[in-house]
Amino acid sequence: MLKSKIMEITQEKIDSLLVNEVEIMKKIADELQIRTQQVSAVISLVNEGCTLPFIARYRKEKHDNLNEVQISSCDHLFKTYKNLEERRLEIVRGIFAQGKLNSTLFDAVMNAKTLAELEDLWSPFKKKKKTRGMVAIEKGLEPLADEMTELSDEQIEKKAQSFLKSDENPDLAVLSVKDALNGAMDILAERTSQNTENRARVHELYVSSGEIKTKGIVAEGQTEEEARKLSKYQMYWDYSEPLCEIKPHRILAISRAEREGALSVSIDVPVDEAVEILKKKTCRPPLCAKFVATKKTTRILTELGFFRKI
Repeated sequence: MLKSKIMEITQEKIDSLLVNEVEIMKKIADELQIRTQQVSAVISLVNEGCTLPFIARYRKEKHDNLNEVQISSCDHLFKTYKNLEERRLEIVRGIFAQGKLNSTLFDAVMNAKTLAELEDLWSPFKKKKKTRGMVAIEKGLEPLADEMTELSDEQIEKKAQSFLKSDENPDLAVLSVKDALNGAMDILAERTSQNTENRARVHELYVSSGEIKTKGIVAEGQTEEEARKLSKYQMYWDYSEPLCEIKPHRILAISRAEREGALSVSIDVPVDEAVEILKKKTCRPPLCAKFVATKKTTRILTELGFFRKI
């Protein structure tokens, strides 16, 4: 939905990129099988401060008799798509400002379909606090990380010995083979977590196989039976549903209940299966069996942020 016909990526072209709200409304109209004018009418009324029930009941002549579900969908989708396009602009401009925007990356950002895809593309470029992988690189362990995916167990341990060193700065010292191997694995973990293909594979797995689970929260002084009976979120009190099947309106209701402190929400995903996918892509046997099949691989998944970004 961005106006872009870019042959050469220049500052002028970057500055000319705009969010096209009309195109967003056309897309919503196609999805909901209504007219663009109806979508536009709903958005205009929302911008005027009208509530969705008010629009549904008292402004039928404006939107031509859309029902409340259609009106809610117009509002939700418009905000979602506009937020996506605004974030796309921010990322394009941010990468361009760093002098790292090439045509391939530009096309990838412009064609990303979701916020998750956009954030994955932005991840290598955003400013970060110093990580364990960065510290390991400062210690000079990157060459060891490069070779960990190629050498046998014995060769790796022998190679690690050549990286042992003391230093005036104790933070940069590598005092044991274990320290060297752990540092190299930290580097590999961050490389794996920043790889957009890895993130997409794990995200796809989690969405297709994961479940969302909710549990009602009992306020102090109440019994669980009382709290459940009084809750306006009774259907979600002890609830689970596959992520690939849950409807948008249920996600909105669950999110609202969580914000209100009425529900606790968790995402149950197949971490072990994701670990196996990453191991197959990251390393070659027999390395995986000894060094990468550790809690570090699970930490990669935690760093990816998939547990609450689905």
